[in-house]
Amino acid sequence: MYDAARQIFRRNQNQNQPTATTPSRDNNTLNREEQNEYTNRFVGWAIHNVYSHWKYDESDINECDATMEFISGMKMRHDVAIVDRIYMKECYSISDQIHNRGGLTLVSMEYFEFGRKLVSKIYKSFNEERMNNEGSNSLKKAFNEVDGDKELKLCFLHCDKITDLKEEIKMEIMKAIIKKTLHAMSKQVTKRYNEEYTGRYSKNGGDTALRQKLKANSQLQSAKKKLELDERKKEHKQQKRESNGGK
Repeated sequence: MYDAARQIFRRNQNQNQPTATTPSRDNNTLNREEQNEYTNRFVGWAIHNVYSHWKYDESDINECDATMEFISGMKMRHDVAIVDRIYMKECYSISDQIHNRGGLTLVSMEYFEFGRKLVSKIYKSFNEERMNNEGSNSLKKAFNEVDGDKELKLCFLHCDKITDLKEEIKMEIMKAIIKKTLHAMSKQVTKRYNEEYTGRYSKNGGDTALRQKLKANSQLQSAKKKLELDERKKEHKQQKRESNGGK
């Protein structure tokens, strides 16, 4: 399932990806309006991308139709959204209402809570602090963290009350959406990190390339873990000697 999601991402990683307003606060949470904006900008884009490029088994017509119906149920058209008072009030951010002229894929009401949870968990899991602490491993760890979130999985499965698509296929689709949303959102984070810590005009760093700094941070964390492990081994040997009467 992971390989299928990875292939989809690689095929489309050079396409234009969305952006959203960066919160001015330093904490790792999104308020309601930001959640709505991020959901339609990033999750909506990911759903559209998955729908356009999903590889299904053409030999099984029923499964093919069920898959397309399932993904279609995650989308909502702009002309439908603007006449839905609840959607306009609860889901459609003011910024998107102003700028969208029909080109933005909106997330349907049924999947909007899943979208909110997804962008909130990604925003909290992948940030400049994690990049600085874990280096080049930070994105992979963030993906594993979000992808393994049981609350998110249950929320996603609970959204569909119409199709009879196999749960295994639903999970493949969810994994692809998570991966695409994470990579799209991560570009904003890496851009801010690059401006803050790398390059000649950065605030807190020298003329160092982003990839070099992330690699150095990863090596530093590995060295720290090795020292901690060696220290624990020494303590264990010392405790063992003491328990044997100092022999």
